[in-house]
This record gives sequence, C-alpha cells and structure tokens, in this order.
Amino acid sequence: MGTKNIRNEMWLSAAILFARQIISASLSLVTLVLALYFIGPVEYGVFVSASSLISIFCAICNLGIGAYLLRSPSKPSSYTYDQAFTILLMTGMTAIVVGVFLLEQISAWVGVVDLKQLAFALLFSIPVVIVSRVPQCKIERQLDYALVAKVELLAIIFRFFLTLFCFIGDLGVWSLVYGWWGFHILTLLGFLYQGKYTPHLCWKIKLLKPMLVFGMKTWLARSIFNLRDLANPLIVAKILGTEAVTIVSIATNLCEVAAIGLGVSQRISGGVFGKFQKNKEKLSTAISEGTFLQVWIVGFFQSTIILIGLLLSKYLDSVWQSALLLLPYVSIYYLVLALIQLNISALYTHNKVGWIIFINIVYVFILMFLAYLLSKRYGINGYGFAVAASSFLLLVFLFANGLRSRADLSTYSVITASFFATLLFVLESSPWAILLISLLFIIKPIREEFKKIMHRIKFGWLKTNME
Repeated sequence: MGTKNIRNEMWLSAAILFARQIISASLSLVTLVLALYFIGPVEYGVFVSASSLISIFCAICNLGIGAYLLRSPSKPSSYTYDQAFTILLMTGMTAIVVGVFLLEQISAWVGVVDLKQLAFALLFSIPVVIVSRVPQCKIERQLDYALVAKVELLAIIFRFFLTLFCFIGDLGVWSLVYGWWGFHILTLLGFLYQGKYTPHLCWKIKLLKPMLVFGMKTWLARSIFNLRDLANPLIVAKILGTEAVTIVSIATNLCEVAAIGLGVSQRISGGVFGKFQKNKEKLSTAISEGTFLQVWIVGFFQSTIILIGLLLSKYLDSVWQSALLLLPYVSIYYLVLALIQLNISALYTHNKVGWIIFINIVYVFILMFLAYLLSKRYGINGYGFAVAASSFLLLVFLFANGLRSRADLSTYSVITASFFATLLFVLESSPWAILLISLLFIIKPIREEFKKIMHRIKFGWLKTNME
C-alpha cells in the first residue's frame, strides 16, 4: 500500500472511529445518569470499583499479544492467530483462579459491601474479553476500522438498551453487570463473524516464543501504567467511600468525552505507525502535527465541558457539583496524555520501551503515594491534586530522561497545552474566561501551524482520493 493510500486509510479510519467514540461516550454518559437515578451514587460506585478491577485484570492478561498481531513486520498466518487465541484463553482461565483469591483479599482490605459479589460476577468474563482481541486485530491489521466500528457500535447500543430494560425491571446494580456481559459476548461474536475467523486450539512453541518476546516489554510497560486505575477502586473507595468513587468516575467520564480523539489516535497509530516506521521523516511530521491537533481538541472540549457544567451547576446535585470541581485536576492528565501519546506509541512501534517501564513504575508509585496521602488529608480535592501533580511529574520526568531529544513535539504544542491547563482553572472563577482562547491566535506561529493542519485535514484526504 502506497503512502497516499495509507494517509487515505488513516483519515478515513480516524473519522469512522471518531464517530464511534462520540456515540459511545454519549451513551456512556446517559447510562451514568440513569444509574445515578435508579440505584444512586453509592451502589454505582461499588460497580465502578468492581469493573475497574476486572478491566485491569483483562489488560494484564493480554500479554502484549495484540501489539504483536498489529505491529509484526510479517503478516500473521492463521496458525499465528490460533496460537494467540489459545494462549489468551489459557491466560484468561488462569486469571479466574488467581482472581478469586485476589478479590477476596482486596474486598476485605477495601471494606466495601457487595464489592466481592459484583467483582466475582464480572471475573468470569475475562476469557471472553481478552480472546476477542484476536479477531479484532485481524480486522485492524487491514486498517478496516469501519468494520471494527460497526461491531463495537452494535455491542454498545445493545448494552445500553439491555441495561436500561434491566433498570426498568428493578434489577438494581446487577443491570450494569448484565450490560457488561452482553456487550463483551456480542463483541466477541461480532469480531469472529466479521473477521471471518474460526478459532482453533494450537500450541507451537516456534510461534509462541516470538509472539511473547515481541509484545512482552510493551505488555509490561502498559500493565504497569494501567495500575494507575487502581487508585479509584482501592484508595478512594477505602478512604472516602464509594460515593467518592462515583464522583471520580463522573469527572473521568466527562474528561473522556472531551478526549475522544485520544482514543482514536491510539487505536490507529499501532497499525499506521507500523507501516510508516521505515520512513522517519513522514513519521516525524505525522506525530508532530498530530500532537498539536490533539492538544487543541482535548483542551478546547475540556474547557467547553467545564463551561457548560458551570452554567448548569445550580440545577445539579452535590455529586455532580463535586465532580465539576474535580474536573480541572483530572483534565490535566488528559492534556499530558495528548502531548506524549503519539511519541510513546512510536517508541512502542520501534520496540524502545525499556526505559518507559521504569518511568511508568515511578509515575504509578508517585500517584498512589500522593493519592493516599492527600485523600486522607484533603478529601476528594486532595485526590484531584494528586492526579494533576503526578501527571505533571510524568511529563517532566519523561522529557528530563531523553524523550525530548527524540520527540516530534513542537514548542507550540507545549505552549498550547500550558495555556489550556491554566484556562481550566481560571474558568472555575469566571465562565467568561473561555473567550481567552482567542489569545492563542494572536501568536502568529501557533496560528499558522493551526491553519496548516486544518488545510491538510480539509483537502488532504479528498486530494488523495482524486489522485
């Protein structure tokens, strides 16, 4: 596939996944509102804690297999996919056994009523969740994100209506559990059908060894980074209670709505960067411009959401108002992610992840330490400060230890991110501060950079098609 066709596929994939993310984020917010109405913030917080734990288990059980299937220089054979399916299935079954013991200990430590029952109900879904990655990678390897989005959207809509009907049927917090199971079963079946993949058990060491070696460092780095998500179900739940878990979840959901572009770029970067990895100049340009655009999208939408929240605050209850106060702190993490995500993804593509593992360990330790210390002292706002401070330290530490010399990150991206980070907190004092965004266009280099990227977005894909 030529460079122009790759660019064509990249923009088309981004548009399709962006639409998918918008629908998913919207239904997720509606589900959250319905959950708070039908079961209240305390019970919803218990489900968030349980589902967060199981999601982390699923991420750990992936073993980096998805990274190998997506980024392997040679096209995986049918035997390779079967070997990946087999090892993931075995890992998932093992995770159930280990998870029973771990969840007993975690539930006892946190001391949250009903956490164990909900977590156990979700625990047995781990094999279903992780093996679906195999047929999904088979489709994504071909950059056919339209097919991926179709399957996921169908499953998302099914989960929403199943959860809604269960709420109406007075099934309480278990409505969310049934929605979880329905989503993942339908996702697996959809990917198997659309990917035209029939799984078979396979055990060939010569296939397994390169698969694990290739993805192990990536898996380790991301597994360590994903441990940051334990702060809410473990530390916040234990110190501040499950209602505080709900407050954090609301703030995080709102931030993810604003940062939907990050999910899109992360998903397509694996396949696209894998094809671009030998052309350093084009890869560098794509990362630099992509980062600048990501910062703009995330910063602008986060500011808009905070503004809307402030205008509606008098109509909101105490839980939502607390989430709005927490929102600027959580938003800092997503701005930092917008700055570093594409560079980190490129380093994963080139298998340069050894030092990232160390940095992730330091970052997670600092986050957990600050979250525990500040939550006990300052409550939910202390947790917010811990998230913001640890995110800033992550950025500083990454660039102090060599990423800056290899990064395709313009000064304009850093200036723009710093501006939006300041604006998020200023908005708390005056909604009119949103007008300060216009100040960015006074800086000529930033204005020219923005216009150049917008021109490429507007005409680049169409021109590629015409050619």
